[in-house]
Amino acid sequence: MQKFLKWLWLLSVAGVFIFVFAFVYDIYKSDENIKEPKPLVFEVKITTKDHETKWLDKIKNKQIDKNDRLPVEEVVVKASLIKKNIKKIKLYKVEVNSLDPYQIFCLQEELNRFGVKYVFAKSKTDTKLYVVSKNVKKLKKLADALKRYNIIATIKFYKEVSL
Repeated sequence: MQKFLKWLWLLSVAGVFIFVFAFVYDIYKSDENIKEPKPLVFEVKITTKDHETKWLDKIKNKQIDKNDRLPVEEVVVKASLIKKNIKKIKLYKVEVNSLDPYQIFCLQEELNRFGVKYVFAKSKTDTKLYVVSKNVKKLKKLADALKRYNIIATIKFYKEVSL
């Protein structure tokens, strides 16, 4: 049994050696078949044809038909650079006094009821409300509605914006 394993091992080593030898031989053989590439040559040939000069002469002499296609199509864009009807809108802001949590809740409900967009800015000491609107009448009605909850709201001019 040991002789059989010894011969089997020798045959497997010989088989691997023959396989590697054949593989390397095939690689070197394929390298010899590769031909050297020819260097790339860039050639430019400029020729003028009769039909190319004809359309240039037509343009030059202004003898253009409607069916002729030109290499460049003409596009005309008219734009007025003068601003017309500039609207100036006055924006107003609402300021409220410092509020407790219940008053903040009531204020949010009233702002939602009036359909006003708002932002709260909370700091360590108090909470500030920012409401910017162009409708002064709506803001005055909002301030009147907030008086029921002991919330003092003042409406002030914020800035003028042009649209």
